This record gives sequence, C-alpha cells and structure tokens, in this order.
Amino acid sequence: QIDTDARIAHVQPGVLGRILNWRLGEVGLAFPTAHCGMVPVSGFLLGGGLGLNSVAWGGMSVFNIEAIDLVNASGERLHASATENADYFWAARGGGPGLFFTVTRFHLRCYPLPRCITTDTYILPFDELVELSSAMGELGPQIDPRLEMLTVVVPAPSARTADERVAVLAATAFADTSQEAAWMLEPVAAH
Repeated sequence: QIDTDARIAHVQPGVLGRILNWRLGEVGLAFPTAHCGMVPVSGFLLGGGLGLNSVAWGGMSVFNIEAIDLVNASGERLHASATENADYFWAARGGGPGLFFTVTRFHLRCYPLPRCITTDTYILPFDELVELSSAMGELGPQIDPRLEMLTVVVPAPSARTADERVAVLAATAFADTSQEAAWMLEPVAAH
C-alpha cells in the first residue's frame, strides 16, 4: 500500500525490490532498493542496505524505515517506531539477521521519482583499476550527490581464461531532465 501524500510505502517483507520500484513508479515515487531487483526488501533492509541513489535519499536504505510491524518472541503483534516500542525499531535499523522478532511490515519513506535516470558505462583494461579507483576518489567530493558511481571487475567480453578481466564503471544520474543528467555525468566523462 502506498500513501502518496505522506510518501510512505507499507511493504510486506517478501516484496522484491523491483516490484516495489515498479509499484512506486506508477505513482511517481521511488525508494533506494538494492542494486539487484530480485532481492526482497526484508533481507536488504535488515542487513543495512546500501541502495540505489542512497547518498541523495537519506544514506543507507535502512535509515528510510519510518516504522515496522512485528511479532516478538512472546507472540505479541506490535508496531514500532522512534517513539513507540523504540527498542524494536532501533534493532531493526541495525540489528542485522540476528533479530529477536519477526518483521511483518515495513513503513518506508519514499522520494519523488527522478524523471530521467541515465547511465554511462565505461569498460577499461583491468590494469587501469588502481588509476580508476583513484580518479573516482578525486571525483567523489565534486559530483552531485544524485550521481552514483559503481565499479565492478568482470571477465573480459572475449575472455578465454578467468584471468582476462576488465574494470567496468557505471555512472548513473538520477535527474529530472536529459540536460541535467548530461551535466551530472560530464565530470566523469571529462576525467
């Protein structure tokens, strides 16, 4: 269920991130879900969750939990927030997989959906990974917080052995116009 006025999504724990994004997108909202859309919100959030566009959307995704519904070890059904049953609330926002209760519903703060999400991808030789990492470190403080940079190492497209790898940089702008996205991505292209 989505309260569009309050920008709160009421989500059961088994909902996949891509399903949450799809439903939120229908009403112009978004949430920093996992980079892989097949991850259920429960494991992602209870593990801390560093999601899409997280810098601009409140840091770690778990920081966007407004409240939870739960069943505790005694079988009681409770609602927990910063002001109600707060010990359960704070445990869910940092306790990880060893919780002493089961979350049955998350109440999540959502954000306006960017209208122009654009990604530039760069593939570099593996031996340039250190230089790439250094460049990303230099760029980090200078870029718009709505620009997300992610680097992975994968087998080269034409690899014949596991040792043939490349570094891939994906720079994603969470913008509202194509011009704004281009402006956000320009420092990466220029560097």
